[in-house]
Amino acid sequence: MICAVVGPLGTFTTMGFGERLYVWGVSCGLALILGGFLSEIVATVHPRATRIAHGAWIALGFSMVFPVLITWIGRAKILTANEPLLGYLETKFVIICFAIIFGLMLLLVGPKPEDAKLPRLYARLPKSGSARVCRLTVDDHYTKVYMNDGTCSRLLMRFADAVKEMDDADGFCTHRSHWVSLSYVVSATKRGTREFIDLHDGTQVPISKTYRQAVVDAGFLPSAPR
Repeated sequence: MICAVVGPLGTFTTMGFGERLYVWGVSCGLALILGGFLSEIVATVHPRATRIAHGAWIALGFSMVFPVLITWIGRAKILTANEPLLGYLETKFVIICFAIIFGLMLLLVGPKPEDAKLPRLYARLPKSGSARVCRLTVDDHYTKVYMNDGTCSRLLMRFADAVKEMDDADGFCTHRSHWVSLSYVVSATKRGTREFIDLHDGTQVPISKTYRQAVVDAGFLPSAPR
């Protein structure tokens, strides 16, 4: 709406308000779709990426793909009969500048991960920065806490208490000795008569009959064993 009113890049003088609203609306919509698609790709390929790294990869991909897309749309006159106002290199430069400025604004005004209330268990861990718990495992009288940055802490506490101190974090027990974070689960597989949860780092966590229903409820296994 702002672009339609202001008419940047010469669109104010070459288009009426209705045409500007249409052109800028579709362009911004395509940008949002592409940004969301790139975000999913980055989250899948680099699940351990920090917030800044995640945004940087998205910005890099966006600055490479979107100028090509918008230049082709302009030259093909799909959205408007007007000649494209900028060439490919000029379009690329404008989009890169916009991505940098918009990214810096998000870093300055956007919520930081540490602003969210963390489960109580984090208070027992060394300073973890942006790292998050991906799984808990029993180790004799200790509980091992594995983080998504590859680090591991060994806490002298009962496993059941550690699970309770994860509070409302999205996760579930797959076994009396294992708890996993839902966001770190890739899939569930079966080897012989045993079933396992596959995690992003390649770890396989066993699933017991007692806790199988939790895995079913999360959508990783069928309701009846195969």
